[in-house]
Amino acid sequence: MQAGWHSQVWFLHQIDCDKRKAYMVETDLQRLSGALFLDGRTDFTRGRAKVCDLSRYLADETSHPVAPTRMIFHMGFCGSTHLSRLIEEARCGVVLKEPHSLVDLANRRARAPISGEISKLTGRCINELHRVGAGFCDIIVKPSNWANNLLLPIALDRGPNDRFITMSMEPRSFVQAIFRGGRDRLSFALAAVSHMATACDRERDLALALRGCETLEGAARAAVLLYVIQHALFARAAVIAPEAVLELRYEKLVADPMTTLQRAARHLNLFLDETRASAAVAIGAKRDAKCLKTSFSPDRQASTNDSVNAHYGSLIDDALAWGRRNLTDDALASA
Repeated sequence: MQAGWHSQVWFLHQIDCDKRKAYMVETDLQRLSGALFLDGRTDFTRGRAKVCDLSRYLADETSHPVAPTRMIFHMGFCGSTHLSRLIEEARCGVVLKEPHSLVDLANRRARAPISGEISKLTGRCINELHRVGAGFCDIIVKPSNWANNLLLPIALDRGPNDRFITMSMEPRSFVQAIFRGGRDRLSFALAAVSHMATACDRERDLALALRGCETLEGAARAAVLLYVIQHALFARAAVIAPEAVLELRYEKLVADPMTTLQRAARHLNLFLDETRASAAVAIGAKRDAKCLKTSFSPDRQASTNDSVNAHYGSLIDDALAWGRRNLTDDALASA
């Protein structure tokens, strides 16, 4: 088994549709599993790379699926990395976390929402990502939430055994998490709203949200709109493929990680050993999912949330009230 864990694989890292190139990097499953991000922020390669002509890459008929598609889509900041770590600690499979290739395709789809080539490329990319575990372990792909605009076409093109998880949280907690991340997350929310609006009929709402977005009030409204757009995409995917889509909530993951892990494994058709699952949950309770050398502290998290609420609580409440007045989605009804 160790030979497979350390054996060379060629991993699809980037797709440049403008230059008609696909970029592969040499790596192995141990590096892929250990990488927090596969979008370039974490070094997971063994050094070598190769470039493929995109037309030839698309025409390669050896790219048929080698395993069912298993994917975890998420809103961001809602525990998807923690769930991924639990899956890996329980030795259910390897989770590919935020591959750059799917971000590339999400950017392209935002520019050209209806494109046969992008749909074909997306299917080819997903097959290629799952291929790295062929014959050794199950692969689960967790895209960046930037790639949520790919969810609906992927769900429409699903195979009979393909399975998807969508992870979300309460709307106020989501907006609070964006403020907790400071200027970088606020800027991300503003950019993501414009990016994802092409996948959901929210032009009027987007225009309302973008007014005054250079202010904290505008950024808070953009965060609310980002939540609603992603909630709508997840809801539509569940309608398109009710048997293939399972919704999980951050609040349930925190309150009962074992049950959440069991539900995720069962839905994704992953083997879960109960002893390993218990050990994984125990480790996860003590460790920060995004900084493995740091222990997780509920008290520290609560203190940070209290600070955010003290400074921005009224602003967040006003933004949620604005959303209930101006958006048709029922996601904010109880916020």
